[in-house]
Amino acid sequence: MVDWPVNVSTADALPAPDELKGLSLAALLELLSSARPLHEALRAWLRRLPDDDDSNVELAIELIDPHAKVDNSGFMVKRVQRACWAMQSLRARLEQPVLSSSAMAWRIRGPVGAYAMLEAMQRQCDPKLPDEWAFLLCELWRELAAVSVKGGGGREPEPESLQMMEGLIGDLHERLMNALPQCTDAMRTYVVDAMSEENNAAS
Repeated sequence: MVDWPVNVSTADALPAPDELKGLSLAALLELLSSARPLHEALRAWLRRLPDDDDSNVELAIELIDPHAKVDNSGFMVKRVQRACWAMQSLRARLEQPVLSSSAMAWRIRGPVGAYAMLEAMQRQCDPKLPDEWAFLLCELWRELAAVSVKGGGGREPEPESLQMMEGLIGDLHERLMNALPQCTDAMRTYVVDAMSEENNAAS
């Protein structure tokens, strides 16, 4: 087999490494909330992954606290709490000065970006509870609609970066509208009120 060199116009066109595909929301939260630069946090996180070829890897850790033996990661309150923490971390990252449109594309479509978080949130939602998914979409839309994109070095952000952010917010709004018909009246009322509040704050 011959390896052929590939030229790409932007780095975000390259596929993510297998280790970074389909990250869980817990993993995304850890990476986004780290005080270290993202590439260092990623490197540290990857080093902690178990080596499938190492037969001596200890996969089970004996827990002393009996309450810690209960896996509550699937409880709805815990799922929503984890998602809200991740949203706040994502917003903080998107509001950091961005040097180029390629860097903005990585923040939005990269393996630790906004769409990766959106997919992780949807995977953790109970499909039998459409209100949960609509609530998370609404909160993510509200969080990211308030993002102020900043350029690097005190400069104005590139127009492409602003367009990508606007496209993301518009996509979230469309997904939310598509999710509402399956929701309860109470959730639909909540979303309408949230949107009205957000629009009033922006005007």
